[in-house]
Amino acid sequence: IRVNPMNGEQKIDPLPVKNSGVHILQFDRQGKLWMTFQLADMVASLDTRTGQFRVYKGFRKGSLMHSFAYDPFGYIQYDAHGRIWMSEFGGNAVASLEPKRGAVKEYNTAHPGHLYGIALDQQGRVWYTDYSGNRLGMIDPETGLATDQQMPHKNSGPHRMTIDAHNRLWIPESGYGRLAMYNIANQTFTEYDLPDPDTFPYSLRVDGVTGAVWICGNGADSLYRFDPTTRTFTTFRLPAQGSYTRMISLDYASGDVWTSISNFPNSQTSHPNHGELVRLHMPAY
Repeated sequence: IRVNPMNGEQKIDPLPVKNSGVHILQFDRQGKLWMTFQLADMVASLDTRTGQFRVYKGFRKGSLMHSFAYDPFGYIQYDAHGRIWMSEFGGNAVASLEPKRGAVKEYNTAHPGHLYGIALDQQGRVWYTDYSGNRLGMIDPETGLATDQQMPHKNSGPHRMTIDAHNRLWIPESGYGRLAMYNIANQTFTEYDLPDPDTFPYSLRVDGVTGAVWICGNGADSLYRFDPTTRTFTTFRLPAQGSYTRMISLDYASGDVWTSISNFPNSQTSHPNHGELVRLHMPAY
């Protein structure tokens, strides 16, 4: 569904695969919209100018294609070989895709688990979070070698991470309501308690202009903005109770922040119109 933020007009683009289980939507810098078809073990791109889809197959059965690696501005990231990277929630692997040829390659992780977040560092290595295994892992595509390490605390529930311009990984710890930062250069973790206790930070997004980190605060109907320089949080309360938010997007033209109120898990939302978009008006850059 396309939504015009000026007038609320909506347009539906029918998907090319039935029962695809579309999971994540992400733009690249060329304006193509990429999506994972989780129930079909596929990914697809949409040329928003022509309305044409291209579907990519070749992923292992039961892969449950999950997330894309994106750059510090939130765009799909291409590596030095023109590949994009995805995590597989059901396949114990990360996968690369070369869009021009449609070539797919999968890389097994060090231990079985359920992969969530994925990111590329400045050396071209692939990082991932293992939600069920409580691990942060890394794969070197040149050698195929996978290594991982435990998060600082048990059951921290590492979710959708991202990377910033300083080669630091930002990881929401959903199990403890903390924000974790992993410095790749010196291989150290730093954790920050979120302003509200017992909240569930599902995902986050780095602001590519300011370097600030935006985090979902699902247990407190909030969004948080963290300033890495001052190490301080700013809290923004959402307009309804039970606002279970999942993804965050930034509008670099206006400075506004977007999120959505999910209709799942139902037991945690009392919002009368779950499924709504929420726009947080912020000062322009």
